[in-house]
Amino acid sequence: MRPLQLVVNPVSGNGRGVAVARGLERRLRAEGYDARTRVFQDSAEARVWVEDTRERLDCLICVGGDSTLSEFAPVAVRLGARFLPVPTGFGNIFARAFGHRADPDFVLRLLRGGRVLHADVGQEDKGGGLFLSSRSFGFLEAIKLGVEERMPPKSGLLRYLTYVRAAVDLVRTAPPPAIEVTVDGTRVSNDAVMAIVANVPTYRGYLPLTPHASAFDGLLDVLLVPRQSNLATVGVLMGFLLHHPGRWRQVQRLRGTQVSVTASGDPADVLRVLPSALPVLAPGPDGR
Repeated sequence: MRPLQLVVNPVSGNGRGVAVARGLERRLRAEGYDARTRVFQDSAEARVWVEDTRERLDCLICVGGDSTLSEFAPVAVRLGARFLPVPTGFGNIFARAFGHRADPDFVLRLLRGGRVLHADVGQEDKGGGLFLSSRSFGFLEAIKLGVEERMPPKSGLLRYLTYVRAAVDLVRTAPPPAIEVTVDGTRVSNDAVMAIVANVPTYRGYLPLTPHASAFDGLLDVLLVPRQSNLATVGVLMGFLLHHPGRWRQVQRLRGTQVSVTASGDPADVLRVLPSALPVLAPGPDGR
């Protein structure tokens, strides 16, 4: 039997990821699996392993949030190993799109009888990295960066309040960005204030901006908020948060295989879809 490799970011889930991975490794070994865990202390160490490993694996079990999954997914793509997310992050957008859970019994059921679904992934030209869920630019990304700079709290409620505070600060202090977006060679915006490029439904459950995005259609979904004030952009986001019936009239929606985004005069980010590139070990239609 080829080995099961568990990988984990030590800060995932405010440290809970390591405990989940170690407990899962013990359970898998008790069930007769050749399972081993690698804990990476920083992104540099993880990047070396991602680029250099050539070991044949039966399954790559990735414990963490969306950033961790995207960081290690290239190994599964390159080696053709089954990819099994175990969500322990804050958003867990990609894992939840497939119905994954951080539960040892659930993981064992997948290893014994889960189905392999070949999912699309996004690829960035800058550095050649992959993204599994989405990339954001402009207003929403600025809020995210503002929260990360403040060392977000562990509590979910306090963390949400930290996002609110970052949005208020942005409204008060920062001018609206101007983002150029091109989809499949056609310029679709010269001055958007926010852009989301998504491979799966983004922020499902509390801010559903791309509810129809699919990892199986060979396309990336794009949502743009046109030029307006920061306060008006907050109003657009509140419309999505509250599921206001007129929310879709405030945005532009597109789909394509390649999206170029130029924000704040920086070099363009070129994002493209890699169809059916990632063999995800997923639950069956009944969720088991």
